[in-house]
Amino acid sequence: MPAIITIATWPSVLLAVLSVLVAATLSGSHGLSTAQGGIAVLIPNVVFAALAFRHGGAGNARNIVRSFYLGEALKLVLMAVLLVAIFLTSESLKPGALFAGMLTMMVACGVTATRLKTKLPTRRF
Repeated sequence: MPAIITIATWPSVLLAVLSVLVAATLSGSHGLSTAQGGIAVLIPNVVFAALAFRHGGAGNARNIVRSFYLGEALKLVLMAVLLVAIFLTSESLKPGALFAGMLTMMVACGVTATRLKTKLPTRRF
């Protein structure tokens, strides 16, 4: 399985399970807000991974660094745009659930990327 799919799949599964649990425990609007917060982090992280890891090899060091900076900048801008869109369009937004979903996805994406680090030499993005 390509690494970019792994980076997206495991946090997505966690977000789906978490959103359903929150919806079942608290309310549907809490579950939806949790999902929205997670998506606001997950999509920018996948975009970052796609941009940052598109170059490989020691000869491409300059391109790799440039891709990391571009990917990180785009990730931050995209996350801000998604959050603004969520706050402007959601009628029953629960801010606590939104930020809990965001925090959970930040940790999940970080853990997934860290665990994947040991397999990078044999994987292609």
